Amino acid sequence: FPGWSTGANVFANIAASFTELDDGDGLRFYYGASHAYDGTTWGPVDRRSIPPIANARRVLDSGDGLRLYGADRMTVHRREIAGWTRVCSASPAEDTAVLVNMEMFDEGAGPRLFVAGQLQNPVPGGSKRGLLRYDGNAFSNLGTGIGLSSGAFSQSLVRSLLTADLGAGPRLFVGGTQLTIPGIAGTVIAAWDGQNFSELGGGMVGSVYDMVPFNDGTGPSIVVAGSITSAGGLPVSNIARWNGTTWSPLGFGLNGLVLDLQMFDSGAGPQLHAAGFFSHSGFTSVGSVAKWNGTSWVSTGIPYLGSTWTLESYDAGIGGGAKLYAGGNWLGPAGASGGLASFDGTSWTAVPGLSNGPGGPAAWVIDLTPSEDPDRPSLYITGQFAY
Repeated sequence: FPGWSTGANVFANIAASFTELDDGDGLRFYYGASHAYDGTTWGPVDRRSIPPIANARRVLDSGDGLRLYGADRMTVHRREIAGWTRVCSASPAEDTAVLVNMEMFDEGAGPRLFVAGQLQNPVPGGSKRGLLRYDGNAFSNLGTGIGLSSGAFSQSLVRSLLTADLGAGPRLFVGGTQLTIPGIAGTVIAAWDGQNFSELGGGMVGSVYDMVPFNDGTGPSIVVAGSITSAGGLPVSNIARWNGTTWSPLGFGLNGLVLDLQMFDSGAGPQLHAAGFFSHSGFTSVGSVAKWNGTSWVSTGIPYLGSTWTLESYDAGIGGGAKLYAGGNWLGPAGASGGLASFDGTSWTAVPGLSNGPGGPAAWVIDLTPSEDPDRPSLYITGQFAY
C-alpha cells in the first residue's frame, strides 16, 4: 500500500482491529480508529470523536442494518452516520476482565445483543458468568447462566459466539474455556435455542477459540477450533466439524493452538483457512496458515516464521479482488516490515508500513475486522507496532 509514512520507530498504542466499510463516499481501509486508506493515500478517519475501542469489534445487525460494534473493556459502542453511540456497559467479574466477543441472536422478540467474557452476574450475590444478553435496558442470564471457574488465575471465560442454522432452526453456539453450562456436564461448547442449552453430541474437551459456518456441499455445519483433544468422544487435533448430529475430525488436524478460522475464495470457491500456533498437520508442514482442500490440510506457503493470530477476507476496492489478510507476531530484525500480509490464493505479499520495534519481533497484529460503516468502508486493525 503506498501512503504509509516512515520515520521514527515509535510504538503506537494498541488498536484492536482492521475493518473495511463503504459509508457513501468510497471504500476505505481503516487502521485502528484514526487512519483510513482509500486505495491511494492514508489520512485521518474523520473529524468526529472516536471511542477508545480496544478489545472487541464485530459487524452486527440489530434490525436496522449492519453496524460496527466495538468494546472498550466492558463498554459497547456502535458506529452511526453521525459518529458513535454508547450501547451499554457490563460489569467485569475480575479486575482484569474484558468483554471479548459479541453476537446478535433473535430469541423470538427481535435481535438481542449477547456479550461474552468474564462478567459479573446481574443477579445480586451470584457467581461470575461468561455470557449475558442485553435487551436494550438491562443484562440478564441465559437460563441460570453459564458459570465460570473461580480459581486463582483462572482462564475461564466464554470466548466464541456464532449464530447458525444447521437445519433445526437458528442457534447461538457458545464456546470457551472451563465452562459450567446449565444441564450439561463436561463440555466447553453448547447451543442456545432461546429457551435452553443443548449438548452437541457429547461436547468437546479443551478450549474453544473460534467457530465458522461451513458447507462443502454435504450440508450446513460449523467448524470449531482451538486447543481441543476430543469432540463427541473422538480424538481430534485442535479442530473438528459439527453437522448438527455428529462430530468428525478434519484430516489429521493441526499440531498446535488454532486461533482463527476464515473462509476465503480466490476464484475456485470458498475454502476454509486456519491460523494459529501450529506448523504441521500430521507429518505435513503447513506453516502458521493452513488451507483445507476437502480431504487434508495443506500449506498456503506463508513465508513468515512465528505465529499468525488473525485472518480476514477483504477486497480493498483497488483492483485484484478479495485477498486473505493475515496478521501475526512474525520474526524479523528491528525495523523490518512485519505483522501484516495478504494472500491471493497463490502467493503472499507483505503489506509495507507496519514495522518491528527496537529489539526484534514487536510488530504484532491480533485482529482484523471488515465493516460496512455508515459513512465509509473500513478495515480495522488491532495490535502493537511501529508505522
